Amino acid sequence: MHESMALLGLNEYEARVYRALLAESPATAYRLGRLSGVPLSRVYDVAARLVEKGAAILLPGQPSRYAPADPEALVSAARRRTERALSALARELAALRHAGGRGSTEVLRGEDAVRERVDTLISSARRELIVAAGPATVLRSLTPGSRAVTVRVGRFGADHELLVLADGHTLLAGILGPDAEAVVTCQPALCRLVQAHFPPSGQPGTAPVHPASSATRPSDIRAGADWIGWEAEKQRRLLRMH
Repeated sequence: MHESMALLGLNEYEARVYRALLAESPATAYRLGRLSGVPLSRVYDVAARLVEKGAAILLPGQPSRYAPADPEALVSAARRRTERALSALARELAALRHAGGRGSTEVLRGEDAVRERVDTLISSARRELIVAAGPATVLRSLTPGSRAVTVRVGRFGADHELLVLADGHTLLAGILGPDAEAVVTCQPALCRLVQAHFPPSGQPGTAPVHPASSATRPSDIRAGADWIGWEAEKQRRLLRMH
């Protein structure tokens, strides 16, 4: 029980005295010491701390007597503190994950693994989705996770090559087919390069899927694709060395 009472911000002696107050009130500190088993040399300080924490009320008059605060109010206050603490923790962990993910690179091999990550990137996009593919590449879906996502579609490389950039920070570049393989990276420089070759066009919303983006010149896409392909191959070589 003392462990549960700690959720209210009460230590062992405070929890004992508060439970004694619930059983009998109003009560003097002396009486609370007798009921709770807290040493009389400590119970006066414990009762004063309960008042400071809002768990007890000091009644007027002499001798000093105490009454318990409403248990439901105490639980509600503790719940709000916990929710605020968890929200702050979630923000801290998300920031650490984002910072740790910047610059990370992962290599996927096999058709299923590549397609699964492509589907995940497309469905998880919340702001912006860039998809560029070779003429022979067939995707299962181009439906992002939110209707407010800006979708840009263009050509990329040879028949089965594919490039997906989700929300400007997660990039997949690879190839489908029997030798399917892809690099997934959060390298900021690579992500910015892809964004630069697919300038925004129109208002946010799911754009029609055309074979090529009218807002992007084929020569620009080819130059970007060559550089990205070279960088992806470099990342693969580095990973094989470890």
